[in-house]
Amino acid sequence: MPVLNFDHGQMHYDVTGHGPAVLFVHGSLAAGAQWRNLAQSVVNAGFTAVTPDLPGYGRNEPWTVERPWTPAIDAAALKALVEELDTSVHLVTHSGGTMLSFPLLGDTPEIVRSAVWLEPSLWGLLREQENPKLREIVELATTYVAHMDAGAQEEAIEVFIDTWARRPGTWAATPEKMQEKIRRVAARLYHEWNSWLSDYAPYRPYTEDIRSLSIDPLVIKGGKTIQAMNAACASLVELRPCIKVIEIEGAGHNVPFTHSEEVAGPLLDHLRSS
Repeated sequence: MPVLNFDHGQMHYDVTGHGPAVLFVHGSLAAGAQWRNLAQSVVNAGFTAVTPDLPGYGRNEPWTVERPWTPAIDAAALKALVEELDTSVHLVTHSGGTMLSFPLLGDTPEIVRSAVWLEPSLWGLLREQENPKLREIVELATTYVAHMDAGAQEEAIEVFIDTWARRPGTWAATPEKMQEKIRRVAARLYHEWNSWLSDYAPYRPYTEDIRSLSIDPLVIKGGKTIQAMNAACASLVELRPCIKVIEIEGAGHNVPFTHSEEVAGPLLDHLRSS
């Protein structure tokens, strides 16, 4: 279990396999371990799986509400990790991990061989277009932050989990062991939402970012995802019609973890062809 030291602290990560590197970047309230099934699939196919825990998540020291955080911290950690690996990478991201890792793709395209975006949080596109579907995300973020500010962490997590699952009671039905892991990192998500509500600018990509990409990401989304995600993916294709979007029937936002077998096929095809 390697540990990376970078300007803002430490970041735990795992490296498994031999071959071209595939860097998996998780989203909010998650950790690198959630990639285990897809990571094993790419290892079996002759790739190396690199699965970091973003700062404040997984095996790293939890981020506190009092400790300042900006998306630049995650960008710095991921850049330092790629420098440590000393190789180009295939970039596979989920949810907010797409925004947090975008500087790798947008600013240093020479180190990214291909990209796969799973349920990507492309809220910058919706904001630029003043798309009303963005209201769903703004309301979720505002509610989460308000609950946390009021000391109601349990209510904050519940609204986040249930909204993304599109099923009330999902948080209540979550096993206690998993609930404890999520509670441990709730403050980190507080910073993400609070930062995003205060200053959208760092949360790329935006229209010009998409137009200037040197590669076309493969996008995979769930057939039962939220409307804001559907709108964001539609906006992406409008900007770059050559981008392929695959929809996994019956899946929701956590499609890479709940439907890893269905995701593995197109993901591996994309890696092999890049």
